[in-house]
Amino acid sequence: MRSTIVKAPAKVNLYLDVINKRPDGYHNIETVFERIDLCDWLKISVLPKPAIKITSNESIPLGPGNTAYKAAGLLIKKYNLKCGFKIEIDKRIPIAAGLGGGSSDGAAVLLGICDLLNIGIKRKALSEMSAKIGADVPFFVSGHKRAWGTGIGEQLLPLKQAQNMYFLLVIPSIRIYTTSVYNSIKLILTKKVTDATILRHYSQYLTITNLKHILYNKLEDVVLPSYPVLDTIKKALNKAGAEGILVSGSGSCVYGIFSDRKEAVRAEGVLSKKGNWRLFLTRNY
Repeated sequence: MRSTIVKAPAKVNLYLDVINKRPDGYHNIETVFERIDLCDWLKISVLPKPAIKITSNESIPLGPGNTAYKAAGLLIKKYNLKCGFKIEIDKRIPIAAGLGGGSSDGAAVLLGICDLLNIGIKRKALSEMSAKIGADVPFFVSGHKRAWGTGIGEQLLPLKQAQNMYFLLVIPSIRIYTTSVYNSIKLILTKKVTDATILRHYSQYLTITNLKHILYNKLEDVVLPSYPVLDTIKKALNKAGAEGILVSGSGSCVYGIFSDRKEAVRAEGVLSKKGNWRLFLTRNY
């Protein structure tokens, strides 16, 4: 049985503004994606018949609601494949934390199957096609380390990573689902935080010093009042010396940014004693 093992990295949003709601139910956004080195691992094996079987070490949907399942189904349909796939997902990215784990799994399946079967499709074309299975999937397919995203997140402009940064991810024992957060956001009072050209400039040459020009998440308007523990975590990260603090995506992950790994490790030790939170020390990747 032919098989391959692929990894699916997580992301954080360094900036996220919600512009408006679209007729298709999605929201137009402006965001800065940052890839980090916390990864799921997936083993993809070819099956003799066009069926899809998903297994996982975590309690996640294993049928058509799973993004990895959708990705395999998309390729089977598009290329009229006569084979199927068994996909074993070793989940290491926390679920419903705003880190894009499900989307990244879907992207990893697309890339893994194309490589396994020698499907000759360019990464850009695959990235564009991948928007059909999830809004964040194109970013992970693109291979960009940092990108400016518009539309539903599928229109991407690659950005440079000018400085290594360490991210201390703090995740409380709650799951926050993206759909419910977007459905709760009030857009009538939404104002542009700053000009997109300025944001792209700072994102392109982002350093710890100019983080203040970029860090923003409109979805905090919804999640901070609804989940007070997130504000508690933000205050703890601030006291521990984080140089930038933000909720990633729709949460529940709150991250602190550090320029020095030793300081990040020290902060990890401090926060490990503060609450019943899962901690992950990662870096941009």
